Amino acid sequence: MPFAIWKEEYSVGVSLIDGQHQKFFEIINRIHGVRLKEREETYKIIEELKEYAQYHFSFEEKYMINSHYPDYEAHRQQHKYYIAQIELFKYKNFKDDYQGILNFMRDWLVNHILKIDKGMYKFFESKGVELSED
Repeated sequence: MPFAIWKEEYSVGVSLIDGQHQKFFEIINRIHGVRLKEREETYKIIEELKEYAQYHFSFEEKYMINSHYPDYEAHRQQHKYYIAQIELFKYKNFKDDYQGILNFMRDWLVNHILKIDKGMYKFFESKGVELSED
C-alpha cells in the first residue's frame, strides 16, 4: 500500500496542478519504497523530489507574480522552507528518523495544498487566470 495517498479532497480544481501535486505523492512513495535498502538510491530520489519541488514552485510563483497574488511572499517563503528541509534531509542520518522525514514530506505537502494552494487557485479563478505549461 502506498505511504502517501492522493485523495480527491486535495484537488485544487485545476487538472494540470492536480497532476503536478500527484507527482509529489508518487516521488514520496518511491522514497518510502526504497526503505533505506539503497542509501544512494534514497539520495537520488530525494534530489529528484527537490528538483521537482523547485520546478512546481517556480511554476506557481510565475502565476502568482503575473496575477499580483496578494500572499505571494508568504507563499514563496513556504516553498523555500520545504526545499530547505528536503536539502537538510540529504545530510541527516536516515536511520535515526526515516519515518519522521517521510511524514514531514507528506504532511507538509497535504497541509500546503489544503490550506495554502486551494486559496491561491480560487484567487486565480476569480481573476480569470488560465494555467498552462507553455
